[in-house]
Amino acid sequence: MFRSFRNLLKLNLSHNYLKHLPDTDCFEELVSLKILFLHCNKKLTGLPKVIHLTLYSNKVATVPGYRHYMVNCIPSLLTLDYCVITDEEQTEDVSFCARFRAMNKYINICIPEFIPNITDEMHLFNLEVDIYRFKRINELNSPSIRIQSLFRGFRARTTYKNYFTTKKKNIIQIQKSIRGCLLCGKLKLELYHIMRQEGLAHLTLTKHQVKKSVAKAKIFKAVQFRLKRIREKNCIKNMLSRCRKFSEEESPEL
Repeated sequence: MFRSFRNLLKLNLSHNYLKHLPDTDCFEELVSLKILFLHCNKKLTGLPKVIHLTLYSNKVATVPGYRHYMVNCIPSLLTLDYCVITDEEQTEDVSFCARFRAMNKYINICIPEFIPNITDEMHLFNLEVDIYRFKRINELNSPSIRIQSLFRGFRARTTYKNYFTTKKKNIIQIQKSIRGCLLCGKLKLELYHIMRQEGLAHLTLTKHQVKKSVAKAKIFKAVQFRLKRIREKNCIKNMLSRCRKFSEEESPEL
C-alpha cells in the first residue's frame, strides 16, 4: 500500500473517522516517516523513525497506562499528543522534581492546523521547524540529556585545559623574549650614540667587533703605506725621466 511513499516524512490522517488500521507489515514501507497524526479517529509498531504521534480524542487514549505503553512500544518517539515524552514516562519507579515531571507545562507543544493552500516547499520547511522544536524541548526537559551535556562539557574543558594553559604560557614567553630583544636593542643604540658623542664609542663594541675594527685599521694602514710607496716610486720615476730628458736636450748644444 505504501511502497511508493518510502520518502514520506509526515502523514496527517486526523478527523477521517478511522476505526481500524492495517497490520504492521503495511507500515514497514514508511521507513522515513517522522510525524503521524491520527487524532480524532474512532496498533502502531514497525515505525522506526516516527518522533511525533497524536492519538488524542480516540478511545485508546482513555485506557489507563496508554502513554507509558506507547512510549515503550515506539523507541524513537519524542512527542505523544500535546506533550513531549519525559524520562519519567520512559523509566519505571522514577520521580523527578516538578520541572522534569511528565505532562508539566514546560513540555506542552502546539499542534499546527493543517493549511491546504501552501506549497510543498513550505510544508517541508514547517516540518523541519516542528522536528527541531520537538528535539530542543526534549533536550531542555530531559535530566539524562542535560547531565550528559554537562559531563561532556566538563570532560572537554579538563581535556583541553592543559593544552591551552601550555599554549598560553608559550605565547607569553615568546612575547616576553621579543619585548626584551627590542628593549635591549634600543638601549644599546642610545648608549652607542652617547658614547660616540663623548668619543668613547670603542667601549661599546663587543670582542668580535673590536677584532673586526682592529683588522680593518691594520688593512687600511697597510693600504695607505702601499699607496704611499707607489706614489714615491712614481715620483722618482718622473724625476728621473725629466732629468734624462733635460740632459738629452743639453748634450747637443755642448
